[in-house]
Amino acid sequence: MYKITVTTNPKVVNRRKYPRMPISNKCTITVKQNGKQYNGQMINISAGGFAFSVRDNFFSSAIGSDITLSIPDLPVENARQLEGHIIRSTDNENVFIVGCRMPEDNTAVEQYVQNNYQGKKISYVKNKTADNNFFSCCYPLFYYLCLLISSYLLLFLIQ
Repeated sequence: MYKITVTTNPKVVNRRKYPRMPISNKCTITVKQNGKQYNGQMINISAGGFAFSVRDNFFSSAIGSDITLSIPDLPVENARQLEGHIIRSTDNENVFIVGCRMPEDNTAVEQYVQNNYQGKKISYVKNKTADNNFFSCCYPLFYYLCLLISSYLLLFLIQ
């Protein structure tokens, strides 16, 4: 009888272009298409995008909308007004978690995050290519496939 023991988890690589820094500043969201404003709270920010939470059902179907985000007390003066395109909106018991991509990378935000984020170090890939990301994205699949095959082999050997 054979016994397979797995002592580690597969390595997970953060494939984001920039690290995201958690923040909780109050913000105002203005929808460009209709000019309506909503009050929200920031969740995180990076040089390429941001996320916020908001309590309004408009955001249940807001994917694809363009917005202007105002964060009056953000320490980065030239990043207090940000443009964004909503790419995801998740309903969490009537609080919508909204993720946005900025039309251009914001170097002021990148510098702010780099200088102020004291959390876990996040590695990120600036230039994504098929070569350097192929194994990092396929490793977990390969790992679980090996577990599945070894389980079937064990069942076969036991019988």
